[in-house]
Amino acid sequence: MSGRWLVVGFVVTWVLLTRPLYPRGSGTACAYCGGVIDPAAALRRALAEGRARAAQRRERHYRHPRLSRHSDVPEPVMAAAEALRAIGPTSLLDLALATGSPLLRDVLAVRATRGAADWRMLRQALLDGSVARLPLRAPRLVELLRVARTHPDEGDGPAVLAAGAVCAHERWPRLELDSPARRTLIELLIEAGERECAARLLGPRIGRGAGARLVAVDLDNPFTGAGGDPARWARGFASLFTTAGLEPVRVRDGVGHAFDRVVCDAPAASLAGGPLLSVVMSVRDPGDELLTAVDSIVAQTYAHWQLLLIDDGSGSTADAVLAQAAQRDPRIRLIRHAESTGPYVRRNDALAQAEGEIVTFHDGDDWSHPRRLERQLAPLLAADPPLATLCASLRVTDRLEAVHGRGRALRLTESSLMMRRAEAVERIGYFDAVRRAADSGYRLRLETQGAVQLVDPTAPLSLVRFRPSTLSGADLRDGYTHPSRVAYADAHAHWLAAEQRAGRAPRLESAPTERPFPAHPWIVRGENRTGPVSAVLVADGRASAAAVARYRLPIALDALRGAAAPVALHHAPEPQPGPATGPFSAVVRAARAAGGLVDVVPGDVLETPVVVALSTAAALSLAGTIRTPGAELVLVVDPGDAQDALRAPAAEQQLRRAFPSGLPSVRRISPAALADALSAAARAR
Repeated sequence: MSGRWLVVGFVVTWVLLTRPLYPRGSGTACAYCGGVIDPAAALRRALAEGRARAAQRRERHYRHPRLSRHSDVPEPVMAAAEALRAIGPTSLLDLALATGSPLLRDVLAVRATRGAADWRMLRQALLDGSVARLPLRAPRLVELLRVARTHPDEGDGPAVLAAGAVCAHERWPRLELDSPARRTLIELLIEAGERECAARLLGPRIGRGAGARLVAVDLDNPFTGAGGDPARWARGFASLFTTAGLEPVRVRDGVGHAFDRVVCDAPAASLAGGPLLSVVMSVRDPGDELLTAVDSIVAQTYAHWQLLLIDDGSGSTADAVLAQAAQRDPRIRLIRHAESTGPYVRRNDALAQAEGEIVTFHDGDDWSHPRRLERQLAPLLAADPPLATLCASLRVTDRLEAVHGRGRALRLTESSLMMRRAEAVERIGYFDAVRRAADSGYRLRLETQGAVQLVDPTAPLSLVRFRPSTLSGADLRDGYTHPSRVAYADAHAHWLAAEQRAGRAPRLESAPTERPFPAHPWIVRGENRTGPVSAVLVADGRASAAAVARYRLPIALDALRGAAAPVALHHAPEPQPGPATGPFSAVVRAARAAGGLVDVVPGDVLETPVVVALSTAAALSLAGTIRTPGAELVLVVDPGDAQDALRAPAAEQQLRRAFPSGLPSVRRISPAALADALSAAARAR
């Protein structure tokens, strides 16, 4: 008997022996902290931690098998795949999701087909039915389809994802219970309408975890046009709330989106008294979904509230729905503005205008359970109250599908923040006056001053509407965060840590004269960056980057010191074992805070004499385009590094694709010539 089965036998025996002694929910007191120990829960945590450590070891010591070169795959792609053999499948998948690099997608396709096809060739084979002739590895195919769903190309339509999901299911009918690829395949099969295949993969053990229950409910969804069992779906959807002690939720008959017909039979206004609670709802050009959001507030069991409905410069087409929403209840106050300044500026205005002792927020297209205000308010009225509370939510589509790129889990809802208004404003001030990403920053600042409590993480107190067209829908996808948000969060964290070290509260005024930390124009105004920069550096800016990146970036910044225009950093994480994200290095943070370094993202238009990729590895993860008319493209290649030689052709292609400057070639330089090349560019500028 192998060692693995000996361990499994020991664990099963131990659980069976201890279960009668420690029923679920019971345990023994810890001698150190006095807490209750649940042996079964402790064992589950230990096993999960062991699996995670084993997966990390496999990633660190991974080496992909050699690939066949007898195919029509372009040579640069094959060379890049060979150079990335030491990168494990999880690390490569995370990087492909985080960046959207077309080259990394091709490398994943090469791995999935054992070197027989890149993504273009595999996609065509899926569509024309010739995929059966390819030596497919089904788990790698599922990972590739996940990337294609998150970062679709022109040809990556639903037909490709559906054909790929069916093909993977035929090749791989049995999957491990907790396999991430298995969960992704089930989601793809549901989206493709192959519900029977998804049900077989899900198996009989659907009660293990909220994610599995959501998948099981979605299999019966009658609003997708793919059949479904309405009665069974209604029972399953209601159970998501009743298991958390909430009244059941149902969908009333009628026309329109299923989301907009969600109702709950909890008694409205059943709790009188208590402090006045101001609900802030900022909208711009709303549709009928606004009535759904407003009606869910009117139906709250907590009765002592006011709703500040703030219009952020909507056009005349929204007049009717805004007027209709304001007439829903006399406690609603409509405030209209002629110009649009963004949701967080309007929240700041509301903090000054609100009459309530308590204030909370609500998006104009979401739905709140009637118990939401009541449950979130209770901890704030307790003897030892937290500074603020939040609730958990389900992110669903208009058809109430929980299985999509950002769904299938209960998650913290930043827009549900509820706090004592005067105390919060006195301690940390107002929201950052930007157009996106400021709600999580406000919560992080509050947490430096006191506890922010998540009220019952198992209870879905709100339904968040998922649409790719919303502010967060385009910037946040499965495994992907827009680069401007990544840079903003890191700059905010650097500023927050500096304020704490100085013993100051991280306070922001409602209309500051200057920003305390930098932010990309996409965050501040919803615009791309334009104008002159002394140079664009393509580099991995993380503190966890490889030694080469951490060595070359300070050299490059020092060579450009004193230039008339700032240096632009296009952050491109290098392929390496481990997560694709992480905090930026101290060098990057210091240069950014001093104003000598700015972040650039795809879509920017820059005037610069030179674009320099500080390593071939960083260039592999480039995605999107930044226009740099007339700029010279330079690639740093170490002539003594064999891996650099393998990566260089693909890196050149990536540079030309990401920076369409109009020049036909990429100039290669050695690391020793980097400082001189950049100094010359700075003088030329």
